[in-house]
Amino acid sequence: MTAKEGEFIIKSLFENKKIVRSMYPTKAVHPTFSEHKTGDYYKIHEDNPLQAGIRADISYTIMLSTPEDYDGGELSIGEADSAKALRLPLGSIILYDSDLPGFFGPVITLEKGHGTVG
Repeated sequence: MTAKEGEFIIKSLFENKKIVRSMYPTKAVHPTFSEHKTGDYYKIHEDNPLQAGIRADISYTIMLSTPEDYDGGELSIGEADSAKALRLPLGSIILYDSDLPGFFGPVITLEKGHGTVG
């Protein structure tokens, strides 16, 4: 992800009134782009609360693919035994406490590629 693309995402987050009212962001670090291929997954993990020297209490994921473009690869947030698998529409954003465990299930089939930003 280029610096310009990262700046656009951060600017968009800070211009979103719902995000500003609910999260009160003061700073943001450059987002991470993740491309997922068939068989890829993320094991259950917690996001690092310290990003580039900035405390990051809130994490987010933006979906860059339509659910029709892939099977599997659901985002789950929460403990593995109680997490709800999410398949969100293209452009959707979900915000969550950085200390909540989360994971992506394995991508089973892929039409056009699957990507997330967060």
